[in-house]
Amino acid sequence: MESTLASIRKRLSCPWVVDLSHNSAIAHFDEMLGLIGDDSETVILAENDDKRFLFGLLAAVAKGNPLVLAKADWPKTLWSDVPDLGLATVLGSTMKPQCGLGEDNPDAGSILIATGGSGGKLRFVVHTWASLVAAVQGYQQFFQRDAINCVSLLPLHHVGGLMPCLRTFVSGGRLILGSWKVIESGLFPNLPSNDFHISLVPTQLSRLLKTAGGIDWLCGFEAVLIGGGPSSQALLNNAHDAGIRVHVAYGMTETAGTIALQRPQSFVRGQVIQGELLPHLNLRINDSEILLSGKSLSSTYWGSSEEPAEWFFTGDEGSLSADGRLTVSGRKGRWINTGGEKVDPNLVEQALLATGFCSQAVVFGLPDPDWGESVSAILVGKSADEGPMLQLLRNKLPAFMIPKKVVWTEEIPRTSIGKPNLQAIREMVSG
Repeated sequence: MESTLASIRKRLSCPWVVDLSHNSAIAHFDEMLGLIGDDSETVILAENDDKRFLFGLLAAVAKGNPLVLAKADWPKTLWSDVPDLGLATVLGSTMKPQCGLGEDNPDAGSILIATGGSGGKLRFVVHTWASLVAAVQGYQQFFQRDAINCVSLLPLHHVGGLMPCLRTFVSGGRLILGSWKVIESGLFPNLPSNDFHISLVPTQLSRLLKTAGGIDWLCGFEAVLIGGGPSSQALLNNAHDAGIRVHVAYGMTETAGTIALQRPQSFVRGQVIQGELLPHLNLRINDSEILLSGKSLSSTYWGSSEEPAEWFFTGDEGSLSADGRLTVSGRKGRWINTGGEKVDPNLVEQALLATGFCSQAVVFGLPDPDWGESVSAILVGKSADEGPMLQLLRNKLPAFMIPKKVVWTEEIPRTSIGKPNLQAIREMVSG
């Protein structure tokens, strides 16, 4: 049976990354192989350069090293959540993990991908090369294509940025590594053919619709996947009216990305999104909650003592139509999805209270045409000047967690049992 190292080398001998020769691809791969120790050593991959990130990932997979996907410019508050694994090779960052989960490394071949967790901290979902490949194969079957071609614009340490790259690698397709800053400025890479796919968050789609040449460029794709959070009806209407082949996606880190898609021909203005299930996962609804099982599902979270279960409880509410199409209603919890990032309102509330400017704080999401949802806050306090308060927050939290709208009030609407009445709060803030 062909080894993983041999199969990766064989794949790299064929065209993959556009504008990168076979010899250059092998050279990048060999360079990253040389930076990695034996398979008992965990690799923490935090390269800012997309090519180094991808070839570092392939090198770790080829050697069988446990792998943690990270981001070099994470603030210290997030780096403190990266597993402290004792002996580890950190590629692309001088930051060191500090969370102290222990000295035991993950199993050989584990691939840890960050997602939001309780208390606003990062949790690391444990995948394997096999689970990621299973997700690629389900995607291929859905589109009935052997080779998947993609443009990559999302961060590679996110599952939303990683999976388009792996779809091209595993399927024998072509990959264009794009720069969002360059594309947002109106400079678009040429598409070699009309069968390319691209994954965007609602914010990016909204901005491209307003960028000169953006609509024409997006119309050249076979599939434009929109995920990472809820999209406004107005945004989807505008994209469909422009002739863009929008596929509304549902998925998560735990499932290695997309598990349901609404094809553009199924879109009806004003009607709820109903996605077709990809064939690699099983889904059922239990007490309105979406449950999943299948080969692309993560086995566990790093540091969790819980045994893997057959069914994964997503925390999302949804329903299935008579013909098996999925409608996602929202979170059972209070997570805010903004521009592809997941925000825990509890963490933002704690940070707001810690500033001393307010005595009560409730953080929630409001529909936003650009961001999907925007982080908003209603506060009780003596000062209505939020400038100094928000500056303190910026020293503690990533930019995507900072409230975009702040409303001061003398009393926060609450239910009969004293909990914040989110419906009344949203009506109050939006009115």
